[in-house]
Amino acid sequence: MKPHRIRMAHNLVLNYGLYRKMEVYRPHKAVADEMTRFHSDEYVKFIQNVGPDNIMEFNKQMQRFNVGEDCPVFEGVYEFCQISAGGSLAGAVK
Repeated sequence: MKPHRIRMAHNLVLNYGLYRKMEVYRPHKAVADEMTRFHSDEYVKFIQNVGPDNIMEFNKQMQRFNVGEDCPVFEGVYEFCQISAGGSLAGAVK
């Protein structure tokens, strides 16, 4: 997901006061082993290694994993995915 869309969703939650009805948790960063329970090893390795500075080296994988326009590569994408996955895992437990 584009970071701009996340900001927009966050602002909607704040402006509509939805946060008052939510429990907010700080997620842990999922490790690769946790992520590969739901994604292929190849995909997780791709996300670990791709970045804005080397994006051209991963052209085939970008097409294979549908990464690009709607799900762009940005600096810190792997850490973002770790936090997102950690939040999803923690939310599923709650």
